[in-house]
Amino acid sequence: MKDFFSKFSVAALSAGMLLGMMICISGCGKGKPVDPEPVARPVKLYTLESGGLKRTYEYPGQVQSKIQADLAFEVPGRLISLVVDEGEKVQQGDVLATLDPRNYESRLNASLAMLREAQSRQRRDQALFDKDAGSKEELEGSIRAVETAQADVEIARKAYEDTYLKAPFTGTVATVLVDEFKNVGSKQTVMVLEETSHMEAVINIPENIWIQVRRGAILQKTSEQEHILPQIIMTSMPDRAFPAQIVAAATKADASSRTFAITFAFTPPKDLNISSGMTAKVQFISPRSSTSKAGGIAVPVTSVGFDFGRNAFVWRIDRDTMLASKVEVEVGEMAEDMMEVFGPLEKGETVATSGIHQIREGIQVKAWKD
Repeated sequence: MKDFFSKFSVAALSAGMLLGMMICISGCGKGKPVDPEPVARPVKLYTLESGGLKRTYEYPGQVQSKIQADLAFEVPGRLISLVVDEGEKVQQGDVLATLDPRNYESRLNASLAMLREAQSRQRRDQALFDKDAGSKEELEGSIRAVETAQADVEIARKAYEDTYLKAPFTGTVATVLVDEFKNVGSKQTVMVLEETSHMEAVINIPENIWIQVRRGAILQKTSEQEHILPQIIMTSMPDRAFPAQIVAAATKADASSRTFAITFAFTPPKDLNISSGMTAKVQFISPRSSTSKAGGIAVPVTSVGFDFGRNAFVWRIDRDTMLASKVEVEVGEMAEDMMEVFGPLEKGETVATSGIHQIREGIQVKAWKD
């Protein structure tokens, strides 16, 4: 029995030693625990563009032809021919309407007869004067008679020619205001002719905007990289815009509305039938506010944060490493969802626009994918 317990003790000791060795080997093989790789935080990014804050304004306006003429006869008479209809295109010099020319033709013929008689008398008086048989006074009188008759002929010829109404330029007949075989007076508008290849839109802007704008300033170069141009958007076709330019600007406010009339010229596309009287809106980017300073750059409002000391900052993201670095900025004016800031930021750099209060200096981020 003693031998049995002795053998059992040795076996138990051997098993314990073996188990301890196995635990030691297992523990030594694992070594020190490895920290997990940091996870890049997804954030929305914005690439900076040049220039400071831009304010986009839209004002309603009405389209009109840039060149428009109210056509009228210079003489009164009975309209015997109206050869065009509304909407018809005409060429410069085309006859559009005619008055009864008979009375004017008779006056022209009578004037021509008086001129021929005066010229015959002048030749006779000149021959007598050359032979010392006539006086100088009689010759001078006949010369004046010829000059008067010539003037009468020119007046009569002009009146006769004015019985034909001709197109002063190539365009479209917008409106016809008279009927055939009606009597019309001199200077009475017979029709309206428009040159439709160039159109205008007139808007009225309030004085708080006008005070910032010099005549034509919207078209001037606002930075070294860009020009800012206004554009026309037709009410009936809001998905298309046409570039425009300022051609006239009132310098006196309307007495009732306190607004200033600005005229924008534009060239309508050939695939659209844009006519006078249509409504449109003019969209343009305002010049820099008179109260703002130069040197700013526009960033999304959501990219600007404030620390506990109320100091403004943005997170600049290195596009190569995607590491974040804090940039302190000074905030300026705000328009819609953009804010003007001043600091060491340049065009082409990237800033974070979401989760800015969870970003820390030097952490890595990745672009947010919607």
